[in-house]
Amino acid sequence: MMGMPRGPVLPQVPKVKPKGAVRNVFLKNFRKNELQNTIFTKNKVVEMTNDLIKDVDLDGLEKMFSKSTATSAPKVESVQQKKQIVTLIDGKRSYNISLKLGSLRHMSYEQMRQAVFDMNEEAMNEKYIEIFQQIVPTKEECETVMGYDGDVADLGEPEKLFRVLSDIPNLESRISAWIFKQQFLSSVGNVRPSIETFTVASKELQTSQKFSKMLGLILTIINFLNGADPNKISYGFDMSSLGKLNDCKAGNGQTLLQYIVQVAEQKHSELLSLEEELEHVKAATRIILDTLNADVDQIKVGIRKVGEQIELARKAELPNDQFVSVMEPFYEQAVTQLEIIEMKYKEMKDEMGAMRALFREEEKGFWQNPSLFFKMISNFLDSVDNAVNLNSQRKKDEERRLKQQEEKEKKKRLMEERAMNQQSAVLKKRKAAAKAVNEASDLSGHSSPIEGRGVLDAQANKLKDGTIWRQKKRNMKSMGAMEWGQAISNLNVLE
Repeated sequence: MMGMPRGPVLPQVPKVKPKGAVRNVFLKNFRKNELQNTIFTKNKVVEMTNDLIKDVDLDGLEKMFSKSTATSAPKVESVQQKKQIVTLIDGKRSYNISLKLGSLRHMSYEQMRQAVFDMNEEAMNEKYIEIFQQIVPTKEECETVMGYDGDVADLGEPEKLFRVLSDIPNLESRISAWIFKQQFLSSVGNVRPSIETFTVASKELQTSQKFSKMLGLILTIINFLNGADPNKISYGFDMSSLGKLNDCKAGNGQTLLQYIVQVAEQKHSELLSLEEELEHVKAATRIILDTLNADVDQIKVGIRKVGEQIELARKAELPNDQFVSVMEPFYEQAVTQLEIIEMKYKEMKDEMGAMRALFREEEKGFWQNPSLFFKMISNFLDSVDNAVNLNSQRKKDEERRLKQQEEKEKKKRLMEERAMNQQSAVLKKRKAAAKAVNEASDLSGHSSPIEGRGVLDAQANKLKDGTIWRQKKRNMKSMGAMEWGQAISNLNVLE
């Protein structure tokens, strides 16, 4: 009779044991049927232990890892004995969890577990629940720590936490659903404004009378400029053409858009406030449709998972578990919100589609990134504002130039008038001097044809060479005292 099949025959290991209680070291052991063809059997590692045991100070080893702490032992050795920690999970994972636990040190592990059961959002607010999500154990990690049969006190802090949380079913999914609940309002708050911005911006471009009138003004001016060639007459243009209005420049450096804006300033000033009717266009440039779609899908998936977790929690029937009572009302509200989002999203797509058709945008390219279309319009609005500023500066520069020219001409006139006045004064002074000389000459009995500056020079020379004094002496006999005094006064005038 054949016997039962036997497992692989393994080498013997040393049969020695400590005399007293020592600290255990937990290993995630291979099963016996898994050892075959491993390094432990193929390289005879197991067999080596029988010889290596001879080289070990067993008494010293037992003393070092004894559970009883000797009072005479040095302090350093005592610390080493206390710090023997059993680690069951990946070292890097254990390190990261230990760091995260520092942010939750205000709660014990039991309090964390109870907060999860109670769905206590005061103890586990959005900040703490996000941290907690990063440290919750996987199903495999729970199985590992629960398989440990040594002293729990020897375990590391992550392992101790995992043992406390291990009886909560579907813990990872449960925490994800809870986080979704806490972040739901902000998620909806991010999605709905984007949907509404796209919708309103599309409506604005379809209904803005000012924008339509501006396009008409542009078309009018362009057709005039192109009027010499009938083939260039336009009945409409792609919005990308708006960016080319600054490329066409006049002889004075003014761009075509500046000219168009100048006409609007003079004749249709209401067109300079285009943004009042297109106020959502700029905001639409910052929305990425793919991201918006992903956010909406994430909300849908999150709501579906919440529903699944509610059903699992209802079946689990854990005592004092508040998951269903808290999450079920939220689930119903979230479904209602999703219905509103889907309705508004459909309206958005309809409005954007109508706008695309209105401006004859190529469908595939448009839906790949609608923001690019809004960006074209936004850039045009910025260019209009810039043209207004340039025209204003140009006007100020012209006014300044005219004022400077006027001041220059005024200054020139004043200088000319001053020069004429000075010349007139000189002539007047010369005439007065000439008259005085003539009068003096008449008194001396000599007439001279010399006038003006020549008379003065002649009289000055006579004073220098003494001629005039000799004449005075000769005439003294024939002049009375009064006449002689008058002549002296006249000479003083000349001097």
